[in-house]
Amino acid sequence: WSGSYEHFRNIRVRFLGQVYAGNRVTARGTVREVSTADDRTRVVLDVWLDNEDGTKVLSGIATLELPTSQ
Repeated sequence: WSGSYEHFRNIRVRFLGQVYAGNRVTARGTVREVSTADDRTRVVLDVWLDNEDGTKVLSGIATLELPTSQ
């Protein structure tokens, strides 16, 4: 939904568990904060990965900067 990777400004993650080749993980996230300044919208997200049994194996925060729609 963010478009190109160039919108990512920062991502900080912490590994909470082991993930091995062949494991399935699901990426998830929620919006923590949205702010607008000039012609840009800054979005801060809580992000995480769940493994096959629903255990969180990675968590972090991602910051994106998107062009504001006209």
